[in-house]
Amino acid sequence: FNYQGVARDNDGNVYANRAISLEISLHRNFEDGPVDFQEEHFVTTNAFGLFALTIGEGIPVFGNMSNLDWGNNQFFIRTALDINGNRNFVDLGSTRLLSVPYAIHAMTAANATGGSEDDQLLALNGTLLSIEGGNSIDLAPIFSAGSDDQSLSLNGTVLSIEGGNSVDLAPLLNNSGGNFWMKAGTGLTYLDGPVEVNQLDLKHDGTYGLQLQTTSSDGGSLRLNAPHGGLIGLFNQYRGGGALAFYNGMGNLMLDLGIQSAQSSGLIKINNTSFQTVLEMQQTTTGAGFLETRGPNGNANVSLSNLADAPNNGFVSIKDDQGESQVRLYVNSDGDGVIAADVKNFVVSHPDDPDKEWVYASLEGPEAAAYLRGTGKLVAGRAQIAFPDHFQSIVNASTITVMLTPLSGSSKGMAVVDKSEQGFAVMELLDGKGNYQFDWEVKGIRRGYEDYQVERSKIRLDAPASPVSKSTDNSRKNGQ
Repeated sequence: FNYQGVARDNDGNVYANRAISLEISLHRNFEDGPVDFQEEHFVTTNAFGLFALTIGEGIPVFGNMSNLDWGNNQFFIRTALDINGNRNFVDLGSTRLLSVPYAIHAMTAANATGGSEDDQLLALNGTLLSIEGGNSIDLAPIFSAGSDDQSLSLNGTVLSIEGGNSVDLAPLLNNSGGNFWMKAGTGLTYLDGPVEVNQLDLKHDGTYGLQLQTTSSDGGSLRLNAPHGGLIGLFNQYRGGGALAFYNGMGNLMLDLGIQSAQSSGLIKINNTSFQTVLEMQQTTTGAGFLETRGPNGNANVSLSNLADAPNNGFVSIKDDQGESQVRLYVNSDGDGVIAADVKNFVVSHPDDPDKEWVYASLEGPEAAAYLRGTGKLVAGRAQIAFPDHFQSIVNASTITVMLTPLSGSSKGMAVVDKSEQGFAVMELLDGKGNYQFDWEVKGIRRGYEDYQVERSKIRLDAPASPVSKSTDNSRKNGQ
């Protein structure tokens, strides 16, 4: 008999187009009863993981199908699988065979003796009945004589008979005036055209559970109500399109999903219990994403979007309690990453006091500069300092400034007598021949930032497509 299955892994994914092997066992009377028959099959699944085999035609392991006593025993089929096509089978469980795979009576009838040698066959062809080796008779007169077979049809409430008249059943269906509902199975059927329902309420214990209604103001809404009757969910038309709203147990709008009336694009608002919007997501005027969080006072504290004149460049604005930007992180129109704040710090934990930390402020100036410093040594009054490769690549050599500090009280003074992209040369004054160390520091403008402008137009975050409101419209709970 045939057997089909689908091979899947533990996550439900099918083993497609894969060679697998199966072990089929038939247990007598119990799931773990004696094994009367066992065989192996090696098959390949299709693109959907489906495989098919015929039990009884596999590689025999134990027993013979023809010796199974199907009539006096129950049998359970147990399947084991090896997804690699070997013989490391994993038991997949068993199930009872509820019917024998072939007719038991057919087997016993195979040895039965025949009946009378005068057995004959009857055949019916249309209305003509014939007997084997004999004559025939036409049964048409029996089928048609005196027959008044006719068909009934129901159209709405009108019942018609084939070739005859019709009768309107509305009075029978409407004993109380205007009821065209008829029970049909587990449902109801309306017999007089489309059904128009202005409001449909699904109730439990006298309170609304689900309410479907149509109104002139919103065109229709689906309301989900709490056990006490208060609104907790609403799906309706709002701002010119579909909108979904969720309320807390007090009826306050907490989550609003819909569209922007200005751009007809998505809008998400999360509110607090004071009707203040604390998070809003929509799009900007240039079609980029916009996200803003707000404090309990309704003012924005973080805005995330894009640069106003560069819709593909990110912009994060961190604001004070008045909603004024104090920290800005963005990529400008030249592709440079910029951090702007009142104070730029680096922070390290205090090594001895876990409740404290050390905060250093960055040194700032009107240039985009870099520096390098070190200690050199005069030998016979002269020294040469070489710049490392990274400093040569970063700094414009024509802008460098060198500061020197002699580390000897006998110094006659020092001078930089040559500057280049590779480094600088130092000489002791007054043709001195001193041999001592000195500290040096070099500052220079970074390559590509020679035109750094201190005074510039204010950088702005791209505006949201719809005006950002501090408070939410809680009137939607009334379906408005």
